Amino acid sequence: MWKQILNVSVGVILGVLASLDMPAANGSKTFNQLLEEANAGKKKSMYFVALCYWRGGDGTVKDEALATYWLLMSAYKNFAPAQHALGILFANKKDTERSDAAINTQQAISWYQEAVKNGHEEARAALEVMRKVEKAGGIDKLHEFTADDFKNPKDE
Repeated sequence: MWKQILNVSVGVILGVLASLDMPAANGSKTFNQLLEEANAGKKKSMYFVALCYWRGGDGTVKDEALATYWLLMSAYKNFAPAQHALGILFANKKDTERSDAAINTQQAISWYQEAVKNGHEEARAALEVMRKVEKAGGIDKLHEFTADDFKNPKDE
């Protein structure tokens, strides 16, 4: 599991977000119905609108800025899957400036913490990884780790 978390890239995450089973999860609503609900403040619909924009198609154009906007809107309404997704995106954001990498590490940790508070178990594992990464010097050092660096003593 740790190795999977460590090997994730933004492209893979976007692929995962894009491949979620939208019709089953959203009750087979059209994009326009979801957008209407999102504009009315429904956090789950906001999340699904974000996913539609991440992947494009189904009546939407791929638009990462709009996807991020709706993901943030959903996350600010305490929707744990959106908070977890933001944690993943910040954890895998590539920046050349050290200060930006530190900010991304903090943002990832913050979003993972929020997702954990809202009951998202996958975020708990990701949060543990990010805390270890932060202690070791931040996201820009992530490539230096192996799966063994993140073994939980309880698992042995």
